[in-house]
Amino acid sequence: MIRPAIGRVAALPAHHEADPDREGLRVREGERHLGGRLGEGGIGNDGVGVRFSPGRGLGRQVLLAGNENLKSYASQYNSNITVIPTPVDTDYFAPRTEPRNPDKVVIGWIGSNTTAPYLRMLVRALDQIVVKYPNVEVRVVGGSYVPPIVHNLEVRRWDLDRELDELHDFDIGIMPMPDTEWTRGKCGFKALLYMSVGIPPVCSPVGVTTDILQDGYNGLLATTTEEWVDRLSLLIEDAPLRRKMGEAGRKWVLERFSLHAQAPRFLDVLQRAYRGEAAAVSPAVSSQNA
Repeated sequence: MIRPAIGRVAALPAHHEADPDREGLRVREGERHLGGRLGEGGIGNDGVGVRFSPGRGLGRQVLLAGNENLKSYASQYNSNITVIPTPVDTDYFAPRTEPRNPDKVVIGWIGSNTTAPYLRMLVRALDQIVVKYPNVEVRVVGGSYVPPIVHNLEVRRWDLDRELDELHDFDIGIMPMPDTEWTRGKCGFKALLYMSVGIPPVCSPVGVTTDILQDGYNGLLATTTEEWVDRLSLLIEDAPLRRKMGEAGRKWVLERFSLHAQAPRFLDVLQRAYRGEAAAVSPAVSSQNA
């Protein structure tokens, strides 16, 4: 809770993945305070309800959604919604400065138990890749699911203090996802982290991912096993292309998905809520290539 001089703000998160053990409590608390269901049995990954208990102003209830899919779902309960994508602290999540090992390419995934099973989608593709390229290592950081790959696989526990170092060790980041109602509500933070540290991502074209990634410009999209093998092979064989896409991804995040880019919009939401005004309708990000 934030208590500025002008009044009081209650920010109520409704986030299913970050704390699975307390999922029901968080969602129920959000519903109780915000007057509607938040993701019950459907979409519901990243959302925050902001309610003002005003000082001098009238105050207004407003919801923040991490993407347009979440906004569409939540709008049946509250029409005063602003989309603010999950931002990255790009001052902290910055590219590595040390030179990379030219003799090894690390394909990396980082995440939690919730998304680790999605790696099953890539078993055949990754198996073909490590056979085709002996210098490739597949590294899985976090989650309890271990892909059944015998060669060149390293699995590590996720550790907050080592998260940035783990990302810096990646040469290519992967984010596979099935196309479901749940995944269409996700906010693509894994891809944003890869891009923020200058790592080219290869992702499934699901939900907001197609807004974050401009295929061939700041990353690559893949659906079938053949596409995954093709896209990964392209990046493995072309280090300059990895650097080019990594730089483009970093620039894209800085301009559209960073704290610097989104903090003013968040402040505007709070000010509008305090004044009792409707949420802004301007787009959260531009889909135009830079």
